[in-house]
Amino acid sequence: GGLMPAPVVPRALAMLILTASLAAGSGCSLKTMAMKSVAGALSDTGDVFSRDDDRKLVEGASMFALKLSEVLLESLPKDRPLLTATCASFTQYAYAFVQSEAEILEFSDQGAATAEKARSVKLYMRAKDYCFRALETVLPGITQNILQEPVVALKDARRRRF
Repeated sequence: GGLMPAPVVPRALAMLILTASLAAGSGCSLKTMAMKSVAGALSDTGDVFSRDDDRKLVEGASMFALKLSEVLLESLPKDRPLLTATCASFTQYAYAFVQSEAEILEFSDQGAATAEKARSVKLYMRAKDYCFRALETVLPGITQNILQEPVVALKDARRRRF
């Protein structure tokens, strides 16, 4: 396997540093432009993490990317590609590193397994919230509609060609 996470994380970190320095010394439009550049890089990692065979490296890079995504979403709360990528990343992280660990722990430490299962549910819920936020950028009101009448909401979404 390659070492693709290493180039992505330093590039994102460099962009974050650039963003911070721009914010300190110039106008808001440059800051937003730099932040969108970082958001674009994080949103477009593709299968970089899945190609790497170093599980610990991928886990650490994933945690960093998740928090960096959340930091960027504070300033870019309606960035649909970043919201979608953050939704997917939280889901993947919860499954690959938390839920799978809980399932292994069931054989040796029931208390730890229960704690990890609860943590995975919290991460899945976070992912769901980012997914709904992404949907809201193109279909305002869809979250409430899904929660009230999911079949009708999804038919409406299909009709609107989402």
